Amino acid sequence: MAARWFRDAWSLPWRWKGLALGGAAAMLIALAVGVAFLVGGGDGNSPSVLGPRAASPTATTPRPSTPSLTPTATAGPHPQATAGETPTPPAPSAPAPAAPTPPPAPAPPSRPASGTGGVDASFQPAPPIQAAFFYPWFPNAWKQGGVYPYTNYSPSLGFYDSAGDSTIDRQLELARQAHIEAFIASWWGQGHHTDVALQHILGRTERSGSPYPGLRWAIYYEEEGYSDPPVSQIVADLKYLAGKAFSHPAYLEVNGRPVVFVWSSGSDGAGMAARWAQAKAQFPNVYVVLKVYSGYKADPNQPDSWHQYGPASAYDSQAPYSATVSPGFWKKGETTPRLVRDLARFEADVKRMAATGAFWQLITTWNEWGEGTSVEPAAQFGNSYLDILCRRLPSSDPCAAP
Repeated sequence: MAARWFRDAWSLPWRWKGLALGGAAAMLIALAVGVAFLVGGGDGNSPSVLGPRAASPTATTPRPSTPSLTPTATAGPHPQATAGETPTPPAPSAPAPAAPTPPPAPAPPSRPASGTGGVDASFQPAPPIQAAFFYPWFPNAWKQGGVYPYTNYSPSLGFYDSAGDSTIDRQLELARQAHIEAFIASWWGQGHHTDVALQHILGRTERSGSPYPGLRWAIYYEEEGYSDPPVSQIVADLKYLAGKAFSHPAYLEVNGRPVVFVWSSGSDGAGMAARWAQAKAQFPNVYVVLKVYSGYKADPNQPDSWHQYGPASAYDSQAPYSATVSPGFWKKGETTPRLVRDLARFEADVKRMAATGAFWQLITTWNEWGEGTSVEPAAQFGNSYLDILCRRLPSSDPCAAP
């Protein structure tokens, strides 16, 4: 019947064909809706007819079965849903603990850090200054009076050359371990081998990669102990040192002035102080530390500071200027020591020296091997004296484990 209806409609004039065909389309749509209602029993929105609903742009995305991870939360297993039940949401994760507040940076130490870096070229140690008397006169001094080796001990570094790079580097490292801040180097005049060695040592100390770039050096002016140099000679020597040593960053200064320690004999006194006062008037940019003598405190010609050099005595205090310790004294050729070595006594003396707060805290000596006053390691006592110095002298550097 439908086929005949379409045939009859097609035979109509063109102006009636549109109306006939439109009405036929409407009848077919109504028929289809009625069939769907009878079969599905739904409301026209049932998923069984239309399929799943497309999510609208404003729809909320369903929660995933496993909660999203945050950097501070750990996801536990999500409980599985049972038919007919609403799944229980997972317990909320405990809030992550707050990150600990970093401690404040420590204040910069007054002394250089260990190692080969971190020391400004302008660094100078602050008082109290721990220093040791140093002798750069080897290999010459290994033989004296036809005697070789001129010492009662066996140095761990061997019978070395004071200008040898490997020796210097090892001595710098040992000084750092012992918490020594400065060496006071024996100096015997312009062009002497102690002068040549010191100039090389200064450069080696301050070079890039130095084992102890923070160590500082001063001279021990020896000529005063063997003669009475005129003021003109003292001034000439100071001017020479200004060009050869004082200008080095590794040279020791106090208040911007290069330090000069002065040895003297037992007969020196007020005359020595007067000559150095006159020399300093002509060369004021120097910090002079004279050796004490009877009545030195009342002398009108006061230098910048005072010290004692007497290694046959275990301990000496000239506070507030200086305090001094000695490990022992056994000169080559003498049958018995003038001061017997005693580690327990030496440690007590170093502790006492540190407690004085004296400006200069001095060790006599680092390496005077001929007189047997060295703390530098030897086969007979190893590193024992350096270990004591490390324990008892202040520093931010830790001591090596025993």
